[in-house]
Amino acid sequence: MKRTSLICAILLTLVFSALVVGQETTKSKGAQAGGVEQQLKQMEDDWQKATRTKDAAALKRMIAEDWVTTDDKGKALNREQYISQTTANPDVIQSNENFDMQVRVYGNTAVVTGGLTERGTRNGTAYLDTYRWTDVFVKRGGHWQAVVSQWAKVP
Repeated sequence: MKRTSLICAILLTLVFSALVVGQETTKSKGAQAGGVEQQLKQMEDDWQKATRTKDAAALKRMIAEDWVTTDDKGKALNREQYISQTTANPDVIQSNENFDMQVRVYGNTAVVTGGLTERGTRNGTAYLDTYRWTDVFVKRGGHWQAVVSQWAKVP
């Protein structure tokens, strides 16, 4: 009887130990994901700033050479086309702010979704546009870069 009780006690100790270790692993992965989440949200905000200021160098750091996007008119653009279009755009962007950002991390890949409100002047006329967007990032060489994007204008 004592032997059975001892075996049960040892098994329970092992089971509870495994559960505690499992929880610690989950917590540390969650903390890592939280850091990545904040980093990617900051990158999205930096991307909007670079668009507003027409900063081609900043855009090239955030966007991979093999990146492709589909814009709000359904046109596919590569990185150089997008940066050229962005820097040559005569619109004056007074503010562009992301909202409702969600980050999903899958190892070295992450999907970020959100919305954007952009205010400025186009052809001398004030405008206010709202978009929904999706960006896919891959961690390469120790840093994150966008590899695929798509955005749609909200009517």
